[in-house]
Amino acid sequence: MHLASASSPAVATLLTQAAADLGPAPVVDVVPSDPDDPRGAGFATAFLPLALTAVLAGALMFLLVPGRTARIAGLLTFSALAGLAAATVEQYWLGVLPGDYSSVAAAIGLLTLAGAATITGLGALLGRGVVLGVVLVFLVGNALSAVAAAPELLPQP
Repeated sequence: MHLASASSPAVATLLTQAAADLGPAPVVDVVPSDPDDPRGAGFATAFLPLALTAVLAGALMFLLVPGRTARIAGLLTFSALAGLAAATVEQYWLGVLPGDYSSVAAAIGLLTLAGAATITGLGALLGRGVVLGVVLVFLVGNALSAVAAAPELLPQP
């Protein structure tokens, strides 16, 4: 152990030199942003209503729908409809999300499913877990998502 701590500065120096030799990492957008919305403001604006509807749907699913199978079916139906509706609004009405319509709808549907299923699941598991789910999905998840953060504030590679 004593030998490892003595060699730590040498290893750190070696790694620092190796990183400097590599230079900056190239950044390549997997899906470039839409030219009409280069900062992604359209999706950032749509994220809050999606989070709110997911929270509401998850809470209502737990409170009003009896049985596990019916809740799962309700969650899947909600997420599919939310994905289709939001993708229609984002792509055709606002024109801010590029890409294949079905892929965008599936991604948005999975986003809403994650939020709603978290609330429904915590409610079923803890009884009063709906409140914990709302705090996790809406207050913590929305704030940490960085959807509306300026690119200058995001960490650089």
